[in-house]
Amino acid sequence: MTDISSTILALVFMLAALVLLYRAWARRRSPRGRHIFMGWALLAASMPVWALAGGVDKGPATGIAVLSLAALAVVLAPAWARGVRRRRTLAAGGPSDDDGEPDPPRSGPSAIPWLRRTGVVLLAGPGAFLAAACLTLALFMLWPGVEADRLAFAAFFAPLAWGALACWAVCDPLMRRKAPGIFIIAIIGAAGVAVGLVAAQPEPNTAAGIVQGVEAGAG
Repeated sequence: MTDISSTILALVFMLAALVLLYRAWARRRSPRGRHIFMGWALLAASMPVWALAGGVDKGPATGIAVLSLAALAVVLAPAWARGVRRRRTLAAGGPSDDDGEPDPPRSGPSAIPWLRRTGVVLLAGPGAFLAAACLTLALFMLWPGVEADRLAFAAFFAPLAWGALACWAVCDPLMRRKAPGIFIIAIIGAAGVAVGLVAAQPEPNTAAGIVQGVEAGAG
């Protein structure tokens, strides 16, 4: 199997998994266990195919990065299409909902559909990236071992963390749960970076300073 065919097969597995998981999320009031199982099974099956396409070290990391972008598109595309249909219906003078009833009054970010979508995009993109970068840098600075091993671990961990946080940002329907969670992860990573910087400071050599002072006085 060539690299191109492996990549195409992995993309097909991943897209099918995201569609199944989205259908399970959209139909929360109906049985969805089969969709959830098949979706996660296809995601797991796509990882070895990504490894065949890009190598064991870079393939799965690439798959996770692609997964975050694809999940963002799968979640936002239907919402954007519903918004377009609703605006057209309202412009034509019809009801805003399919059941013929007018929309109840709403307040907060949900009253402005594009505001919530923009928040999800910012949270899944730069927000998740910043949290993953802080956490990766903290692990790189605090993890014991030689620098080459820590660098290889960071290069593998960073896209995995970014993809996982981005998937959480687009799949969790509660903004009040995922936004503080990603923010807390970023704070923990930043705290780890601060601890690593403090630990990396060279300790003053008191004995050498005393010897130099004695020599300077004798001179």
